[in-house]
Amino acid sequence: MLLQRRLTLLIALASVLSTAAAAPPIPSHPLLGTWQLALGDGSCVETSEFRRDGTVHVASAASRNVSDFDVEDDPVGQAHYILRVTLVSSNSVPDCLGIITPVGATARVSIRFVSPDRFIMCVDPEHRVCFGPYQRIAQSAS
Repeated sequence: MLLQRRLTLLIALASVLSTAAAAPPIPSHPLLGTWQLALGDGSCVETSEFRRDGTVHVASAASRNVSDFDVEDDPVGQAHYILRVTLVSSNSVPDCLGIITPVGATARVSIRFVSPDRFIMCVDPEHRVCFGPYQRIAQSAS
């Protein structure tokens, strides 16, 4: 069920178009750092490193992707942010779910922190379709 839900969310993410402004986040933004998401039974882990230069480097199975990202406050409430990403480079290898996201794909999602070191990502503004939690494994160093 979780894998099927994650697959549906990834397909939705890849199909949601938005223009990502490449303005780097403020140096103290809570999203900066390295995060992990264990998929399904934990046999595959996705690691995302949100960097100060406005790029996110993602490793998922053998897939390696780099995206530009922009993050802004979400008017919904505290600890909510809107994240826009545009994939700029990829090794074109399937990720943990067997998906290859094409270069140029864009997405707009909502991020909600449930603690300083955990967040969930939602593909709809009402936070009905979400996945996570992502767990912080390192503070931002680059």
